[in-house]
Amino acid sequence: MTSRTSAGIAVRAVAIAAGAAASLATATLGHGGEVAATETQKLLASDGAEDDRYGMAVAREGKTLIIGAPQRFENALRGSFYVLTPDGAGRWIERDRVLSPFDPGGVYGDEFGAEIALDGDTLLVGAPLTNPGGPLSGYAYAYSRDENMQWTLLQGFPPPSTGFGSSIALVGDRAVIASSSQAIVVARDASNAWSQEAALSADTLGTTVAFDGTTIVVAGRFSTLEIGAVLFVRQNGQWSPSAAISMPTEPFPGNPNMVVRDVSIDGDRLALGITNALGPDRALVYERDASSGAWIERAVLDPPAGGEGDGFGAQVVLRQDLLLVGASSAGKVHVYRRRGNGKWAEIRQLVPSDPFFGQAFGRAVHFGDGEAIVGATDHKNGLHAGAAYVFELAP
Repeated sequence: MTSRTSAGIAVRAVAIAAGAAASLATATLGHGGEVAATETQKLLASDGAEDDRYGMAVAREGKTLIIGAPQRFENALRGSFYVLTPDGAGRWIERDRVLSPFDPGGVYGDEFGAEIALDGDTLLVGAPLTNPGGPLSGYAYAYSRDENMQWTLLQGFPPPSTGFGSSIALVGDRAVIASSSQAIVVARDASNAWSQEAALSADTLGTTVAFDGTTIVVAGRFSTLEIGAVLFVRQNGQWSPSAAISMPTEPFPGNPNMVVRDVSIDGDRLALGITNALGPDRALVYERDASSGAWIERAVLDPPAGGEGDGFGAQVVLRQDLLLVGASSAGKVHVYRRRGNGKWAEIRQLVPSDPFFGQAFGRAVHFGDGEAIVGATDHKNGLHAGAAYVFELAP
C-alpha cells in the first residue's frame, strides 16, 4: 500500500495555541521547595470534536511533532494523527491530519493513533483495536515522509496476537511492536520495505516495550504471575535475552491490579512505571552493572503523600539524569533528577494552566530538546476532545 490516506486534508498553517504566550505553573514539591516550569503552549486540534482523545500519544523529534487522536470520527470511528511543525517564532502549528487507512464502517473503532513512534522521516502508528485479523486483533502501520513533507503509508504489519500495536518503539531501521502477549522486531531493508526480524519470547502478558538502539525491553506479567521485564541484545544477528527483572505483586500473589504500565530505557538506566489499584503506584529505576551486566534497583519512587490512586507511573520517560513520571488521574507530571550521590529527588511538578478534575493530563508524556509535551485526552475543549501542553523544561 502506497497511497496517502489523509482524507483530502490540505496542508494548513493553523494557530492552535490557546491562552497566553507563556504562563507559569508552580507547584510545591515534596522535598520542600518551589520550582517554576513554563507552559509555552496549549495545543488543540483544529477540528477537535467530542471523544477524539487528542493527546493519547505524542512523539517529537526535532521540528516534527506527532499527536494521536485514536477516537477521531470521520464517517466511522477511525482515529487519526496530527502533524505539527514550528513557525518562525518556534510555536507549534498544525500542518496536516492523517486518518486511519482502515475504514471499519459503522461505529467500530480501531484506535489508530493510540500509539506512535517517530524517528526522522519514519513514523510507526499503532491501532490496537483494528479487526482485520479478528476481533481486537490490532494492526501497526509504517509511514515515510517524502521530499514534499507528506506522510505516505508504506505498509501494514499483521498481528501475531490480540492488541497488536499497543506499544511501539522505533530507532533507525528497527522497531519493536507489542501485542497483549508477544513482541516482534521488524527491520527495514535498502528498498524501504519492512519485514519481521524476530519474535521475542519473553513469557509476558500485557506487554509494553522500549528500545534504545542496542537493548530491547519487554515488560509485563510473567506466567509466574510476577511482573517485570526481560531485556534483549542482538548478538550474531540474533536477539537473545540478556537479563531479567521480576518482582512479586502486592498485596497478594498474582494481584491483577498491579501492572507494568510503561517502560523507558536510556543506555545503562531503565525505568518502570507500575500502577496498583490495591496499593501504592510506583516508578522504579534500575542501572546496569558494568561488570556483571545485571540490572540493579537504584530507586523506588512513590507518589507524594496523599497521592494514592493518582495513576502515578502510567507514563515514564527517562533521559540521562531526568525522569518524568505521569500521574494522569491526578493531572500532574512529576520530574525527578539524579543527584551526584546517585539519589533521585523530585525537582518540580508540571501542571496545566487550566487544570480541572478528570482531564487525564499526563496520559502521554514526551521529553526532548528541553521541551516536555504532555497529553490530556479528556480536556474539556469539547467533551474529551483532548489537548496537549508544551512546557519549557531546561535541566
